[in-house]
Amino acid sequence: MTRFVLVTVVLLAACSKSKAPREPFKGTLTPKLIMEAKNLVEPFDPWDDAFELLQHKLGTPTRVKQRESGEYYQWGAIDGESCTYFEVGKEDGAKYKKEGTMVGAVQSPMTLDKNGALFNRAECMEIVGKAGPPEDPNAVPPPANGIASPELVMENAVKGRSKWTGKKLTVATVLKGIGGMALTLGDAGLVCVLKETAPADLSAQLGKDIMVEGTVKISTMVSMGGDVSMRPELQPCAIVK
Repeated sequence: MTRFVLVTVVLLAACSKSKAPREPFKGTLTPKLIMEAKNLVEPFDPWDDAFELLQHKLGTPTRVKQRESGEYYQWGAIDGESCTYFEVGKEDGAKYKKEGTMVGAVQSPMTLDKNGALFNRAECMEIVGKAGPPEDPNAVPPPANGIASPELVMENAVKGRSKWTGKKLTVATVLKGIGGMALTLGDAGLVCVLKETAPADLSAQLGKDIMVEGTVKISTMVSMGGDVSMRPELQPCAIVK
């Protein structure tokens, strides 16, 4: 009987120890640590356990990005001109007939130099805060009434992107250009990306007044030389007049 009780106590102690939370990593996140995160978690893993492990290995996410498919937790680090990042999606298991929140898409860690894949490098530079100029805390915010000129958007949206991103605006100006789903508005060249194909007769409006409604999005672009820049767009947007 004594032996049975002793074994039971030992097993309970072991179980208690295994469930102790892992401390988050507090050091400096490096490209090496990010690359070592490959296969750390996999799709359909329970989210709470997976996220605890990720933070234990990599620390607090560098950025959390909202997409239509869910939240994406991203870790990034830069070394010279090379940028390394890794992301893990968080999804509702009910979408896959599973209980609880789980790991969704997992992108393998990757390092990109100035000649790397443009889209991925742009994403990485955004994560580490090296895309475009530093944000200006004194930048002009979007108008309270939601009515703005192309010039106001182009001059302030990147500088004050945390204030402008996701804001719905009405813009009345001159239609300067049409390119597929994209309209060019005013002399400032604000781009409006339509939700639907432009009407066939819209070319008759070139050089004339137009009114659109759209949501501010800050797009990141990478040149063939690896330089990163940002520009504001209305995406999606719709013609209202």
